[in-house]
Amino acid sequence: MGSLIPEPIHSASDETHGVTHVLALPASLNAHAIDALAARFAEVPGDERLLVDASQVRSADPFGMPGLLVLGQAASEGRDRPVLVLPETRVGATRFADMEVDGAAREVFAFEPSRWNRSTGGWGPITPLRSHEDVLRLIDGLSERAGEILMETVGYRGTDAILFLMVFRRSART
Repeated sequence: MGSLIPEPIHSASDETHGVTHVLALPASLNAHAIDALAARFAEVPGDERLLVDASQVRSADPFGMPGLLVLGQAASEGRDRPVLVLPETRVGATRFADMEVDGAAREVFAFEPSRWNRSTGGWGPITPLRSHEDVLRLIDGLSERAGEILMETVGYRGTDAILFLMVFRRSART
């Protein structure tokens, strides 16, 4: 079982890129881990490269993933985009795929696609909200997924699901 406290930052250097700091993520990426990562990130000099090693991540919650993206965004200000090493295990990579991290992370990290990139549909995607149109698209996507769950998993009839979704959309938009 992984520690909530990430490993210390390690440094490496090469002639081309200078010093690269390696920030190893813990096995469980949650809100507590993100707080500890932020403290470790603060130790990295602002002009040096950062490699975020998520290779050992096995679980991630809805707080850990956005926190990782915020860390990447902060790390990319004033320097090269940090490199993200994706999870090596199927379980960890599936968590990233469930939240569709590839799309959001491409804006702040440099990384190679994972070989385990299939979502189980367990989580929703991480969606950047930059405008009210983004919020409306998110609500529409959530209601579509909710409709599928209501009919396929819960067993609602189509008309009952539609009534529920009308109320959901109305309340979510206000």
